[in-house]
Amino acid sequence: MQTEASKTRSFEIAFVLDGASLKQLEGLLREVGEAVEYQVKFSDGHGLQFHGVDDVLRQPNSRTRSIVSLIAGVTARGKQSVYVVLKDPPYKSTGTFGVPSSSPSVEYTITGTHKNVIYLGDKLDEWTNGIRQWYSALYRGVLSFALAAAVVLGPIWLWNSASRHLFSPAFLKAHDWLQLVGVGSLWVCIYWTFKLFPRATFAIGQGTTRHQFFKYLRNAVLGAFGLSLLASLLANWLTQHQ
Repeated sequence: MQTEASKTRSFEIAFVLDGASLKQLEGLLREVGEAVEYQVKFSDGHGLQFHGVDDVLRQPNSRTRSIVSLIAGVTARGKQSVYVVLKDPPYKSTGTFGVPSSSPSVEYTITGTHKNVIYLGDKLDEWTNGIRQWYSALYRGVLSFALAAAVVLGPIWLWNSASRHLFSPAFLKAHDWLQLVGVGSLWVCIYWTFKLFPRATFAIGQGTTRHQFFKYLRNAVLGAFGLSLLASLLANWLTQHQ
């Protein structure tokens, strides 16, 4: 008699789910059974159930009705089942000003024989690594707390440091509203910067175009930041060697 087992694992990562990776997931689930089912939830609150990956890929996934979660599952004889959940979890209190919270975005649960649970668990771990994004570290618990503190306190420190060199004390005293506007503007910029690093991306339908746009924009912002940093270091080096 084979030993029954189960395994549940959660991942705090940023992921991109496209057509190729979704078909790869269906291939893994079909090793358990042929009746693979999908539950898709949209940003407008609606949810639909599908019985094939092609039906999911035909969804428009428009900006006003975008996919926010997907559950893929299969149940077979002998109490064998696999369920995979991919979602864009809502921010918690640690997600101040758009900083990501520490909540899992990818989860799977496997039940069946001990041998199959180990085999499918390894396969799903490999698949999850394939959809993981390089900036996933931003969504890990400890780092997200530190990042939240930096986002809240950083603009205040930056304004206090820069305003002394840009304005006179008398001018700042006469225009005390400048601090609120300056710090607020920095918070807005940081908020939209974090939008370039989405936690859950469903690159299906129109979501594919959105994903490519954010990818190019993110690379442009990072490139500009890198160039400005190099320019600052070069200017500092030239100043010290004059």
